[in-house]
Amino acid sequence: MLYYKELNEFLTEIELEVFRNDGIIYDTFVCDRILAKHNTNIYIKNVLPVDKFYDISYNPETINRFIKTPTIKVVFKEQHNFNRFIKFIEDNTNKINELKITYKISVSNEEAPPFKNNNYTCYGLLMDKNTIYYSNNTGTPYDYVMTDELDKKIIDDIINKRTQYIRGFHSNNEIFNDIYRMIKDGWKITNLPYEIIPNESFSEFCPICLEQLIVRDTEIVKLYENVFYKTKSNSYKIHHDCLVKFFKTQQKKIFFKCPYRYVIDFNSCKYLIDYKIIHNN
Repeated sequence: MLYYKELNEFLTEIELEVFRNDGIIYDTFVCDRILAKHNTNIYIKNVLPVDKFYDISYNPETINRFIKTPTIKVVFKEQHNFNRFIKFIEDNTNKINELKITYKISVSNEEAPPFKNNNYTCYGLLMDKNTIYYSNNTGTPYDYVMTDELDKKIIDDIINKRTQYIRGFHSNNEIFNDIYRMIKDGWKITNLPYEIIPNESFSEFCPICLEQLIVRDTEIVKLYENVFYKTKSNSYKIHHDCLVKFFKTQQKKIFFKCPYRYVIDFNSCKYLIDYKIIHNN
């Protein structure tokens, strides 16, 4: 509990120092800050005890009220601002090491972060001393949509822990593992090569465990033979946890196959991104 309190207090100091030097914060920290602010407001509104704020086991509904990942990425447009910030880092080396904070600091007066290197749409948000806004350098069609509506959509997705995987530069298994790391942390990935749906008393049987789907209160996956043409595709349902275990037995394969031999390729996620805002503008 004390660690998280000290970590968040010092991350706030780092954040303020970045802004004093006209820096831009990007990647996971921006999401963490948005979630922390949103959940802190809920915590305060519910008049929950101040002394339990940093207790990781207390009130799991607002567990994202403080930042738990000691990582920050920053870019500066001017060398002299970069130099000043480096001096701050050097002066606080002991504290940074004690809190196990990792950081990436760079200078770029031409390219904006995240330098077409964000794996998820949520990591395209940038934060400076004035505002939070979406980058025009994510390597997606979002780069050409400079509207407040896009910023609001991405922020709303973050608050609800929804996002989409946008890269295809990794192996199928690497993408699978990264996506399920996010899912384990409470994120909903909305462009998977299948649908995750609630268990609504389905009468079908899981082809892996052979139990009727309704026997266990667990998520269900709907798999499509052709995920790009769902309305005309063959499909069936399966326990989500059974499917994940089944995929883990195929980690050395170029792509996965489900029990009915449908090809499941996580590299297809980038073609399943929902660009509704772009189409509406």
